[in-house]
This record gives sequence, C-alpha cells and structure tokens, in this order.
Amino acid sequence: MRLLPPVPFVGRELEEDTAFGEYVVPKGTEVGMLIAALHQDPEQFPDPEKFNPNRFDQLNSELSQQSSVEENSNVRRDPFAYIPFSAGPRNCIGQKFALMELMIVVGTLLLNFNIESTQTREELGLRPALTFHPAKGIHVKLTNRH
Repeated sequence: MRLLPPVPFVGRELEEDTAFGEYVVPKGTEVGMLIAALHQDPEQFPDPEKFNPNRFDQLNSELSQQSSVEENSNVRRDPFAYIPFSAGPRNCIGQKFALMELMIVVGTLLLNFNIESTQTREELGLRPALTFHPAKGIHVKLTNRH
C-alpha cells in the first residue's frame, strides 16, 4: 500500500493561493500529486524500500514541524505523508471496504500459506491508469503452512 498505492496520482484545483516552499501557486491552478513518489520520500520514510511496520506506530505518525530521528531510528512524519486512498473531503469512498477486503483476503492467505513473489517490481511492468495494475499479472508461489 505504501510502495504501490492503489491510486498512484491525484489531481486537484487549488481553492486558495498556496505556498510550496518558496513558491506561491495561485488559486484555481490545477495541481497533481504523485502519491507513489510521496510514499517513497526518504525524508518521511527513511530507507523507503525496507519493510518496517514500526513506521506506522502512533508516535511516528504525529505531526511535527521538522523530521527528527528518534532513538529507535524512526522518523516522525506528517500524517498526510501516507495517503494511499487520497485524503480530505475527496478521499476514496471505497477506502473502508477496500481495507476490510484486503485484511480478510490477505489474512486468510497468510494463515494458510507462505507467499513468495517470483518477480521483481521491475518485472511486473506496472501500468499506471486510474489505479496501478501489473501489465501481465502477478506471479507468486504459495506453499502450504500446515
């Protein structure tokens, strides 16, 4: 969900003049946000390719004015740094259903099988459209846990 969010890109029209760093973008400008790139920003997610569930601890999700490294090497990040279903009043209406479906399906699979990918991310040939999807499917190897 972080490395390959369901919706990789969103566009919005600014409702007010907005500062992006030293630049002010005027109201009415169409802007796009590449969520897939945001989720791999090393300032928000140090070592972004590493699997680290502690990134999502409450302590690390608190809004802080500046990223500061904690004793456990996790960085506090802005809560809007991780938005797999967008955020705010125009977020995905299917978010709760999608997360529930994901937990049930993946949870059931993980209870019964070890899952191993037989492809690298580069081999998937991702096609960005309204959602990310692999060009030729995803090949995995399942081995029975029992």
